[in-house]
Amino acid sequence: MIRQKTSTIDRVSNKILALILGISLFSVYLFSISLYPLVDEDEGAFASATLTMMDSGNFTNVELAGERRDDKPVLTHWLQVISLKTFGFTEFAFRLPSVIFGLLWAFVTFWFTKKISNKRNAFLAAFFVLASLGASIIIKTATADGIFNFFVASTTLLAFLALREQRTKYLYYAAILAGFGFLTKGPAILIVPGGALFFWAWWNGYLTETLRKLLNPFLWLVFFCIASPWFIYLYLNEGIDPILGFFLKHNFQRYTSTFEGHSGPFYYYLVILILLVAPFWNSLFTVVGRIKTDFKDKTKSFLWIWFLWVLLFFSISSTKLPHYLLYGITPLFILMALNFKQQSKRINMLIFISLLGFISSMPFILETLASSEKDIIWNVLREEIEVFFTPTNFFIPILILLVLGIISFVVFSKFNQFIISSLLFLISVHLIFLPSAIGLFQDRFKQAGLKVKDMNKPLAMYKMNFPSFGVYARDTAYRNHNDGQIILLRSNQIDELGSVTEIYNRSGISVVIKE
Repeated sequence: MIRQKTSTIDRVSNKILALILGISLFSVYLFSISLYPLVDEDEGAFASATLTMMDSGNFTNVELAGERRDDKPVLTHWLQVISLKTFGFTEFAFRLPSVIFGLLWAFVTFWFTKKISNKRNAFLAAFFVLASLGASIIIKTATADGIFNFFVASTTLLAFLALREQRTKYLYYAAILAGFGFLTKGPAILIVPGGALFFWAWWNGYLTETLRKLLNPFLWLVFFCIASPWFIYLYLNEGIDPILGFFLKHNFQRYTSTFEGHSGPFYYYLVILILLVAPFWNSLFTVVGRIKTDFKDKTKSFLWIWFLWVLLFFSISSTKLPHYLLYGITPLFILMALNFKQQSKRINMLIFISLLGFISSMPFILETLASSEKDIIWNVLREEIEVFFTPTNFFIPILILLVLGIISFVVFSKFNQFIISSLLFLISVHLIFLPSAIGLFQDRFKQAGLKVKDMNKPLAMYKMNFPSFGVYARDTAYRNHNDGQIILLRSNQIDELGSVTEIYNRSGISVVIKE
């Protein structure tokens, strides 16, 4: 009788967990993507280029602020155009393609892990993708990165399975996906899988056989049939300059020299890794402790080599951005799932309370940072922190999540409580903190754009680059200003433009009409 009672409790607990999981993931990945404005400058730049593509009817050229954009290929913009035409002009539509491919990223991680292990570990690996801080943020961002991570993960995993199981068709699937990945972000789709497979084959003594299979000309024909037509069209219509700009400036030179101040020390990505995998620190430290043992297994050694290859390659790069490490995070999540050990509830509770405590302190941290900034558009934000971080929309919800988390430690088993506390952290970030923080930074630009949307005057930006202003105004905001234009600028720079009429002023920014 006791066993039956326990079994019944477990079944009820699992059903509750499944319900919580479904509601949480729906809220985070579909509901919340409409809760806050586009973020400058990356989301704003992608959205602006997509808007220009739609308005011009030219779906082959990528332009931003009236200039050709050489740093990104075209696929992300095509996907955003399809989404906008289907769902209308909303933040939801701009972000939906990335969310869809992010969910596919989790699915392919589940599929691969199930093939090499079991359903429980497959669930954990996919859960790590969807519930970790870094991956969950990039999946919801209206840029190429969430989409690209799917192509990197699926290409690399399929290519490895093709070599492991002697299934040539997987190599052709990988070539197809690599072609689309190249249209998403370029050569990294070859560098990441290529390096991982090369060093794994060398480590295990399969190098000659592996190179013979990977250099199959029919594979490369499939790849080039997908990846090359747009670049060929671009060359025939625009000449060699955009091709050189993309491959040399925005890939080779970005690696060999620092772009836009995005530099960092050699250990930069070790620090970033801690942030990206939050809240799963215990699982991370567990798997790191097993690296020597894992290298004795051919599959686990491949996963480690993939992660370490990405870590080393981008640590050497002169330009460092946090999301680069995500190209190698999938194998780490799979390893964390394969080596998962149920840590004590005390450790889970300590991590959970610490993270929610840190999030609850963010308004005060942001106020301190804003006060130390000399730039007016950041300094004056301290005046609006109380508007976006109120007891009703921030502090009370955080407190409720904290209470629910503590209750889960008492009610649920170790594993279910681990999942629930991770989901509560995910909710605290995506449904509470990000809407408030991004609203604080970006709402003024959104409202400025909406203010001038129907004024039918050309737009410009003066000494700033916040392209979401033009997106919400449904027009291109140029970087050169002339008489008769509507101009976005810092409030303390109005006198530099001479005779103007101010039509909007908020939190350090103004919109004026130059006379």
